[in-house]
Amino acid sequence: MFAPGEVRHRAAIVVTNTLIDTLLIQLSDMDTVVLEVIIDNSKIILVSMYLDISKQIDNDLTKIEAIIQHAKGAGLLIAMDSNSRSKTWHDTSTNMR
Repeated sequence: MFAPGEVRHRAAIVVTNTLIDTLLIQLSDMDTVVLEVIIDNSKIILVSMYLDISKQIDNDLTKIEAIIQHAKGAGLLIAMDSNSRSKTWHDTSTNMR
């Protein structure tokens, strides 16, 4: 399991295949895991994020932009819990996120 630091984690990536070459990227923190994966000479950036609803989203958007910049030339998959709600996807309410 990849999760940086020793604090409570709200994001993680689990890789069980020992034949997959992986590297934890320094953009990671307790709410974001950025992992570089190389499979058959192809680089893919995998990201797991938790966006805390009690914090300003601007910092999260800046972090996402840094991840996108880091991934240039590689595949990129971002999975996140953004704490956003919208009636657009049949939620009961909509929030500012």
